[in-house]
Amino acid sequence: MSNASDSVGRPLSEAKREKILSAARRVFLEDGFAGASMQHITELSGVSKATVYNHFPSKDQLFEAVMLEQVRKLREQTFNLRSDMGRPEDVLFGLGVGFVSGVLQPQNMKMARQLVSDGWRFPHLGRAFMEEGPVRGTQLLADYLQALCDQGLLSIEDTTLAAQQFIALAEVGQANRAHMTGEFPSQAEVAQRVKSAVRLFMRGYAP
Repeated sequence: MSNASDSVGRPLSEAKREKILSAARRVFLEDGFAGASMQHITELSGVSKATVYNHFPSKDQLFEAVMLEQVRKLREQTFNLRSDMGRPEDVLFGLGVGFVSGVLQPQNMKMARQLVSDGWRFPHLGRAFMEEGPVRGTQLLADYLQALCDQGLLSIEDTTLAAQQFIALAEVGQANRAHMTGEFPSQAEVAQRVKSAVRLFMRGYAP
């Protein structure tokens, strides 16, 4: 996605790319994949039709770009971790709250529903989505946990599994509840659940 060009040999500017993706995101969220039209997206973006089609020749490709951009942003906002960021409890709490809050954003919830409902159209998109988001995010957290182990702060045999466990503990049940009932937990409830997850995790992997 990063090597697109505005015309032959000319990179597509970040501003134009964001305009196209922003317009596409809005149209897909409002109209769904089936109801979205490239014409509507082009008009809303304010970018020339030739430029849009030069980089995203089909609605399928634009849908994929929007999905992957969305999950990439959530990963970058949440899993920006270093071993010198402070107390592990505080770092994990911030990560957990950020992750759960991001997943529960209405925009991300709608995009997730669309990925599930229209995923059959894109047999490779689910794998790309997992790789760009959950897999890479988990690895970043695993690397952070390994750094804590190296400092003697935790004792973990499989940091990848431990990273998956923490993410599951922090989120447990909240996204399903929102998807199924439309009821979203309050920020206080999210914080309480993540705090409990951090406490359980730290005790379970104490050296």
